[in-house]
Parts: sequence; C-alpha cells; structure tokens
Amino acid sequence: MPLAGKNANLRIASGVSTTSTDEAATRSTGVGSTSVTGFVQIDSTAHRYIAPGSTTILYRIATGSTTVVPSSDYTLNTVQGKFQWRAGDPSTGAYEVDLEWLTATSVSGGRDWSLNVESDMFEVSEFGSSGWKQWQPNLNGAQVSVGKYWTDESFFDLFNTEEVFIIALDVDKNESWKYEGFVRITSDSVTTPTDGLVGETLNMVFEGPVYFST
Repeated sequence: MPLAGKNANLRIASGVSTTSTDEAATRSTGVGSTSVTGFVQIDSTAHRYIAPGSTTILYRIATGSTTVVPSSDYTLNTVQGKFQWRAGDPSTGAYEVDLEWLTATSVSGGRDWSLNVESDMFEVSEFGSSGWKQWQPNLNGAQVSVGKYWTDESFFDLFNTEEVFIIALDVDKNESWKYEGFVRITSDSVTTPTDGLVGETLNMVFEGPVYFST
C-alpha cells in the first residue's frame, strides 16, 4: 500500500530522562521454536525509550511475591522497551520495570528523510561457481539523511557534544509504522540561499541495530 510522503514524521529522543518505578509490562511468548523466544515489553509506548547507561530492573510478580529477574535471562532492547529472553519464554506472572525513559518529540521543519540499510560482504567465489561471484554477509550498518528547514542550533549541539540519541523515522502520521534506533551525527550542513529559506541537511549513522515496528 503506497503512502504519501506528507504523512511521514521525524522524531528524536534526547536530553533529560524521567525516572519511573513499577512501570507495567506485559509478557509475550515465542512461537514454540528454539530460534524465536518470548519477551516482556513495557506497556506504555511513550516510556519505551530507555536512557543509555541507566539502570533498568525487571520484576516478576507471582504468588504474592515480587522478585528481580536476573539480567542474564534476557537481552535489553533499549529502543523498544523490550526484554528479549535468551532462551525459552518468560515465566508466567505480572511484570513491572524500574527505569529511566526518554521522551521522543517531533522535529520542527522536517521535510524529508531517507534511510539506507546495508551489509558488508566478503567475496567467497570458488572454482565451480559457473563464473558468478559468491558472497558472504559480514557486518550490517545503516545511515540516515534528513532534510529540514533550519530552526535552531539543536542538531549542531548534538554534533558538537558527540551525543548518541534515538531517532524515530515515522512512515505514517500516526507514528505507528517506524524505523528507529540510536544514531550519531556525522555531518550538519546549513544552506542559506539568497532567494529561499535557510535549510539544514543532516547525515547520521546508526550505532547498533535498526528496528522496525508497526
């Protein structure tokens, strides 16, 4: 289903975090295979961006008692507020989280963004390949370019302080379909034409994986 670009949006989560205790979370099971495990995810979609370097504690509540879930049981996805189990599914019961979360706010002046996800490849061509090259995937990476009207020095400050922050690239205006992850700014270009508006072009690289959700 094609979507008009006018429905897209750009948001970032950066700055002062908010501390929250006893944040509700919900258990979800895998699909019964060893390759897909279950997870626990924070209920509030507004509280899923976890501040980098902060302490996050997951609690399980069952049979009238509250216990801390060992961090060795899961991998923490700080972009989607998800505790992905390393093996199997989370135990039954209710879950709560103590965390520091970041607020994602819309970037004013945004007019376009483009995302490029790529994988480095090793050439592994051998005799018998019938004259065709053969490849083996190596490291994955992604870059994003943002075009906007210049509004203030916010992105220059993020570049100047070498800050890592979360970016949300919304495909639709409802902010439901989105690509997101931690990024660093590699370049910030400001253009001031004599016969137009001041524009700003930002290039960023993802630090870690790119996540897509609906």
